[in-house]
Amino acid sequence: MQKIDQEVVQNDQYVVMPFLLTDANGAPIDISGATLLLKVQEPGATTLKFSGAMTVLNGPLGSCQYIIQPGNFDTVGKFYAEIQITFLSNQIMTISGITISVVPELPR
Repeated sequence: MQKIDQEVVQNDQYVVMPFLLTDANGAPIDISGATLLLKVQEPGATTLKFSGAMTVLNGPLGSCQYIIQPGNFDTVGKFYAEIQITFLSNQIMTISGITISVVPELPR
């Protein structure tokens, strides 16, 4: 399982969060034609804070992005996330181990 850490500033909007998805050996996961969904949850919560569609940038290289929407990261703290990949064959793969740290806006 790969570990991915991202940091965003509280209340940022329309900022690109890039991801490179790799398998256990570090090889890119080919996400050509796949549908990707970013799911984000606060630690201890039983529901998602939000989920949103992602964009594939370079399928063979596993390159994708999520564009932060208003209200996504309005709370400072650490969040757990995962990327759900649905391939054209309807096979589903989930990339977990993603941590997103939301830091306060300046001045701190």
